[in-house]
Amino acid sequence: MGESIVSLIVCLICAVTFLGIGLYALKAKTPIHFWSGTVVKSEEITDIKAYNKANAIMWLVYGSLYIVAGILGFWSITLASILMGLSALPGLILLILVYRRIEKKYRIKG
Repeated sequence: MGESIVSLIVCLICAVTFLGIGLYALKAKTPIHFWSGTVVKSEEITDIKAYNKANAIMWLVYGSLYIVAGILGFWSITLASILMGLSALPGLILLILVYRRIEKKYRIKG
């Protein structure tokens, strides 16, 4: 039971971080950025609201995986660990791929 609670706390810390980014993206009036140290200028994006919404959905789904993993830990710590592991490295790679698609769709060509 103790390991399940620790797992839940770790997952919730991750989830709150990613869900917070998603909620921020929904409210942002200027384009949010994905890469640390970069700025996406408003002039570079065709539809800022749709761009931010797509980013928000990406982050909200990613954060939700950690909530599911935390709750799953009460039934099977092994399955929770597998989901956390898959959410970490493969999940980050998937985030990069999804962001590239979002950027390609909404960035002004030329």
